[in-house]
Amino acid sequence: MQYKEFIFEAYSYDPAVSTLSLRYRFGGGPRFEEKLIFNFVPQQLSSEASAVLDRIFRLIFLMSGVSYYKSFVPPTLISESFPVDRVTAGFLHKFYEKGLAEFAFRNRISLHDHFVIRASGDPPPGPIAVDLPRCTCVPVGGGKDSIVTLECLKGGGEPLILFSLGDAEPIRACIAAAGLPFIRVQRRLDCRLFKVNEAVPTSTINTANPWSLKRTSLSIYKTTYRLASRTFPCCDRCRKFRSPAGSLNIANIIEFSAAAMQFSGNRPPLVRTDGAVTVRNAGSCSSHLPRSWIRQS
Repeated sequence: MQYKEFIFEAYSYDPAVSTLSLRYRFGGGPRFEEKLIFNFVPQQLSSEASAVLDRIFRLIFLMSGVSYYKSFVPPTLISESFPVDRVTAGFLHKFYEKGLAEFAFRNRISLHDHFVIRASGDPPPGPIAVDLPRCTCVPVGGGKDSIVTLECLKGGGEPLILFSLGDAEPIRACIAAAGLPFIRVQRRLDCRLFKVNEAVPTSTINTANPWSLKRTSLSIYKTTYRLASRTFPCCDRCRKFRSPAGSLNIANIIEFSAAAMQFSGNRPPLVRTDGAVTVRNAGSCSSHLPRSWIRQS
């Protein structure tokens, strides 16, 4: 069965249970609902902070759809919930095309010029000022990258909070050993997705999703909600994300997230830069530490 449209139907957040619901469907085809459960007590937020979080919810909503879109890869993507501006549509197109590159290669299809994301003619909305104290959010996957990153930042005196998507044993062990405050998100895929995948031809290979960047967006949401993070360590890229006035908008998030993608890959965790050490972690920004932390080559 082939469908012509993938539709971002609606998203909603229930603060009583700290759950974000994301609804998608194929035009004339199956519907799906995904849930993201955040492990914190609801807080009273300012109107500005609430508006910022809604923009982040929208980005998470658009990005998380990739798990469902790839079941049939239709040529048109449409947001019914809100209009998508040109900048966001351009970023989203790159995210889907590049993020599903392995999927396309293994299934011997090309996503280049295969699909369009219906966009409005409106520019991105203007920034919203929010006041966030200094704190670094470190995504934890249980591997050596996150361990090296958080230990170096701890040694440099940087205030930290840990973030995880899921609760696998390596993640729990890493968080327990770190002895730092943490925040966690549980993701519940729609069970109908697995039935759809079972029904597709056996020649279709369902590969991994670009979750490093989606995890980045979830980290941004969590730390902004807590009003206790500058999201990622200080560097030229994340200064663009958070201006001196604390302004934040969807274009800043997109620019920061796209920059975060460039740090993925097999790069050394410690790199010499002008008399300081730059700590790199897949899907995160960089932070400069004192000279005492320089690792001699």
